[in-house]
Amino acid sequence: MAYMFAVKGYSKTDGKEILHLEPFWWNRKELRDDPRLKEIVEGGFADYEAKLSADELRELRDRYTSRANEQKNESELSQRMIHDRSEQLDWAIEEGADNFSHFTLGFYEWDSGM
Repeated sequence: MAYMFAVKGYSKTDGKEILHLEPFWWNRKELRDDPRLKEIVEGGFADYEAKLSADELRELRDRYTSRANEQKNESELSQRMIHDRSEQLDWAIEEGADNFSHFTLGFYEWDSGM
């Protein structure tokens, strides 16, 4: 099975998902060992998810964005994607934080058909 890695944010007013980002430059191998991740089995798929505060998400953002900025071998397209997604994440945990009840960091299993 394959896993999608995503950061999600949930509305403070109705609990619905209002942010969905896939920060591909974050170290997924390192994050898979995060003790906050809990297994969720649903429909035969095993997902792993951690509920995070804005401060916890900010710490992860800072750690992995600084690493991405150090890697100059990324293509121009990858650098633009990192920049755009980082700006969305920055807004969510800085100016927009009052809109969110919480965030999640997750690995979501899906059937790749392979």
